[in-house]
Amino acid sequence: MDGAGNILLVWEQGPTDWRKDYYAESVWAKRFVPGSGWGPSEKLWDLGHLGSLYPLNLRVATLPSGDAIVAWSVRDKTGAVWVDAFDPASGWSPPLRLAEAAYCRYLGTLVIPQSPVVAANGADGGFVAFTRDGCCARPTSPATCALGASTYETYASRWSLKDGFSSPLLVLQGPLTRGDALITADAAGNAFVARVRYPDLHEQWNVLSFARFEAKRGWLPPDDLPVPNLAGVWALAADPAGNAQVLWSRTESTSVNSTSYRLWAASFRPGFGWGSSQRIGSSSLSIVGDPTVSWDQNGGAAAVWAQLSPSGIWASRLDSSGAWGEPQALQTDASARCPALTSDGTGGFLAAWRQDDTKASSIWAARFSPQQGRRQPVLVHAIFAAAAWSVGCPMLAATPDGHSLLFWQQSSIARLPGVRPATGDRAVYMSRFESE
Repeated sequence: MDGAGNILLVWEQGPTDWRKDYYAESVWAKRFVPGSGWGPSEKLWDLGHLGSLYPLNLRVATLPSGDAIVAWSVRDKTGAVWVDAFDPASGWSPPLRLAEAAYCRYLGTLVIPQSPVVAANGADGGFVAFTRDGCCARPTSPATCALGASTYETYASRWSLKDGFSSPLLVLQGPLTRGDALITADAAGNAFVARVRYPDLHEQWNVLSFARFEAKRGWLPPDDLPVPNLAGVWALAADPAGNAQVLWSRTESTSVNSTSYRLWAASFRPGFGWGSSQRIGSSSLSIVGDPTVSWDQNGGAAAVWAQLSPSGIWASRLDSSGAWGEPQALQTDASARCPALTSDGTGGFLAAWRQDDTKASSIWAARFSPQQGRRQPVLVHAIFAAAAWSVGCPMLAATPDGHSLLFWQQSSIARLPGVRPATGDRAVYMSRFESE
């Protein structure tokens, strides 16, 4: 979504042969312009052969001007990170191979760049980050590597309207780094890239490593935030003023039958750096998953996540003092998961999520604000299980006039000829939330 309300929708497709359509093969896009409606679908890229079983993991970021970037990765022997840029005046540029698979110096391992993430800085460009893991830095024989000597690297490329994509730079590295990278950028052109580093033999705590880009100085030396019992880093977001929030989960207790997790956060303030960690919620909230965080135009923030004990979708707001408030349950259904979140433009936030049971697969939404508190969840869409369809995780986008758009994919689970829906195996749906 850009500053004029235009929508850019990008997706990946498999072969038209339904027996092979779960293989990633091509990237497509279409654009919505208010007053004109949806334009035609346009193929941006084609692999040229049957792809791997891994998805392309498309990521899109849009500037207020309508310019945008998209990135994806191919995880087979032709492995690479690809990018493309959209100009509202001229359309899509030819796809660019930003990084390629390469053989390591030692052991001859083929390492594939993967899991790209993107962020727009709200001004004149954005960033692409990706990982390249698995090379051996210290072999012990022609076929083996020393314990803990594999390299885990995170690269970043800066994209600008004037110069396009820069050559990727190594911004984070560590012998025991794990998981995908997270990225965010602010309106002044600054950015953060984050990744988890697990402790080696000389460390006791996990570490959240941050590479920070300053518009006037470029990439700075990484900052490390030690975190005990780190289970995973979940969300990273920056506001227009350059403040940032990072959310992660910590292992709090482990028993024979279960493991409990808590949600934690830390704030970054320009000129002060990263502050102290704080737990979101009381000790009664446990086993969090799928957290996401969003800022509004006034510097307020909120987070939502899925939870099993107590069950449902929960939310918390960041108050003016920099403290996270006591979480509220937006929905208490145990099947609720993968929430999305966006600002509604009036100081409140809109959350959406997916629910599944034996009878139906559905999309729900709820609004919460300081003035009106939590609203009752609204059923946006449901498809009965007997129809052989299920819905995917929702996506939210805020419009310039204070409304919100909700997108989700609907997929058929029927594969046999004569049973498959006439409309095809997959479809993308959209619903508009009208603010009061």
